[in-house]
Amino acid sequence: FETAYGLPSEWDERGSLNAVYHFLENECRVEWFDPSDDGTRIVTQEPGAVELKDGTVLMYARSDRGRQWFFRSSDHGETWTKGEPGTLFSPLSPATVKRLSNGDLVAVWNDHEFQPELTTSGPPWANGIRTPLTVGVSKDEGRTWPIRRTLESDAKGWYCYFAVLELDGNLLIGACAKDLLSHSRIYRMPLDWLYEPGAQPKKVRCGGYWAEEAGIRKYMVGRRPEESAAESAAASSDSIRPRISVIALR
Repeated sequence: FETAYGLPSEWDERGSLNAVYHFLENECRVEWFDPSDDGTRIVTQEPGAVELKDGTVLMYARSDRGRQWFFRSSDHGETWTKGEPGTLFSPLSPATVKRLSNGDLVAVWNDHEFQPELTTSGPPWANGIRTPLTVGVSKDEGRTWPIRRTLESDAKGWYCYFAVLELDGNLLIGACAKDLLSHSRIYRMPLDWLYEPGAQPKKVRCGGYWAEEAGIRKYMVGRRPEESAAESAAASSDSIRPRISVIALR
């Protein structure tokens, strides 16, 4: 078939997108809206959703603005509010939010709230590096996340695409990891460990450092040239690591 943007064989990436937009607008009567307040475009991708206690559906999506972007629906997904900055600070990397059996929400994401320099590090297309691997708990339906644990903090960890399951008093988390999604891992941890004293939001060392390069101050991923591998491993180790079991690796 031929569209207002020509034949499919003639499309480039933008032509393909324009043809899809054209079809949805004219054939399906879809109305588009800009998710930003200042008129600039916001990239939102790979959404997830969780139902809140009042029946509202909360949709979250990774964005290029340093946070998960939040949308809400009060009619079971028929209509949605305009997007807004959410309470999960992260790179352009997906998060996962689930309801625990005790009624709390649990989230797994790359927590950048206390180290925004991580959101400007890494490849330009990535909008930040996908570390640390953080699990957090909210008792107020996602408004705040006062309980947080760091599972991994390797600067080159690339932790993302999380699956979460509560099972027999434990929390199982599946994740991609290492070298741009080349590995998979499954973590198992006791649920009560999440609630132990000391599980608080904090800055986590991720193996980066500030440096001057061509007269520009940048946040560099990895250890300093003068820092030994042993020193880097000791600095990035987490005292709670023994409580986490990595039960599957690939």
